Amino acid sequence: MIDLHLRNSKDGIWMEDFGDGDIDYRRVGRILEKMGYQGYYTVELAHEPKTKITRALGANLKRSLDYALQVLFPSKEER
Repeated sequence: MIDLHLRNSKDGIWMEDFGDGDIDYRRVGRILEKMGYQGYYTVELAHEPKTKITRALGANLKRSLDYALQVLFPSKEER
């Protein structure tokens, strides 16, 4: 089974959550759908010294899950 590792950055700095940033994950989601991707998705929340932390880990996990569902599995009405 294939596992797609997901993380994003803004201006080259890792973000505290998985969200809009340097990589266009909406486009990635469309490409994966066209490919018929059936693998796993793993979101990594890694921090580096320049990462600005503004929320607790639980809040960042929730935001990351919501974003992943929105951009990787959008409903047909949102396309």
